[in-house]
Amino acid sequence: MNERVLAKRRAKAVAILICLFAVGVVVSIVDGGVAEAARAAPPGEGLIASELVDGADPFASLERLERAGAVSSVEMPAYFKDEIGCIKESRDVRVSADESIVGYLVDKAAQETMELVRTHMEERGWSEVPLGKLDGATFVKEEGKCTWTLVTCVDTGSGTSVVHRSLLL
Repeated sequence: MNERVLAKRRAKAVAILICLFAVGVVVSIVDGGVAEAARAAPPGEGLIASELVDGADPFASLERLERAGAVSSVEMPAYFKDEIGCIKESRDVRVSADESIVGYLVDKAAQETMELVRTHMEERGWSEVPLGKLDGATFVKEEGKCTWTLVTCVDTGSGTSVVHRSLLL
């Protein structure tokens, strides 16, 4: 068989394995986070829909909704700022507790956003390993605190969610 075909197949197999591993990690993090949040929330806290809808004061209900939706600003991990960074058009950065997953939103279509990410990553010295038909890629580099990151771009209807799942050294 042609060596080029074998190399392509190997790259695809590695990309699939990396995606499966990343999905497992994300599911584990989400499952643990949901369970932790359920244990941490004191009884009686949170929003009760009937109280919001049936409340006598609509402004008080609106204020409760705004407080519940407020998100404190998130500081990007140092490795992410130094070695990866967000594209210029990004907003609403979110970071996992262990700082290995960083996500943000972009007000563009997924394919267009992925092209911006590719350009951004190449400018910072990363090499791309495409994922095929998915809007995403794995990026690698020789040295640094982070030498591997899987980037996915998912259309959210009003924009694109960009998620970096990184392997930290």
